[in-house]
Amino acid sequence: MDKSSTAGHAPGRKQAPGRKQAPGKRTGKKPTVGYGEGKVANAITGAFVVFLVVMGFGFGVFGTLSAVDGLRYATGSSGAPGHLVIDNCRTSGTGKNRHTVCYGTFTSLDGRTVDPNGSIHSSQRVGASLRVQEDLSNGDCYGVGVEQDAGWSAQFCGAVVAGLIGLAGLFGTGLAIVDYVRGRLPRRFGLADRPRRRMKFPSEPVGFRLLKAYFWTIAGFFGLTALSGIIAGTAAVVS
Repeated sequence: MDKSSTAGHAPGRKQAPGRKQAPGKRTGKKPTVGYGEGKVANAITGAFVVFLVVMGFGFGVFGTLSAVDGLRYATGSSGAPGHLVIDNCRTSGTGKNRHTVCYGTFTSLDGRTVDPNGSIHSSQRVGASLRVQEDLSNGDCYGVGVEQDAGWSAQFCGAVVAGLIGLAGLFGTGLAIVDYVRGRLPRRFGLADRPRRRMKFPSEPVGFRLLKAYFWTIAGFFGLTALSGIIAGTAAVVS
């Protein structure tokens, strides 16, 4: 046998069939994120979640209270029924902050109450006679009819949707805070070797049912908001 044919060739490992070694040297290190990038991303995400929670609860609470108050007058449950004859209108602000208040004389249906300082927070034609419910304590008048009922209902359902979304954001923020604290405290007190148990969303069948019911509730109120808005818009066009 020719020894030169085997000289300089050390016995190597046999490669398993079907596996190919990637070219280049493997270091086994994972790509790292630049210093501070993770903190900035977490801060932006946290600020966005807090914004959703604050806006959701803010609009949910104030929008619901305002809609309930408007529905009481629009349905005739509160206030004195009568007619408001528009004398003049005043507009303030520009763009999205534009707001119009019209003033006139309110006369109750029984003729016993005449208020020359009646007002309604909407743009109206001078000389128009509106069927309204007046709050006798301050002279504010609220329109009645299908358009007003549907409009206040749309605001109420939209406020409920916003409140539920804010509540979901609050729940998620609470889970994140608890998970963060449970991960930091062991390091602070020298217990970093203990395994960390991460918070998870409900995985039990009951938890999933509650989660699905919660989001279906949001979807249902969102649908009612859209439907009420369509009814209000149609009534405004027809009238």
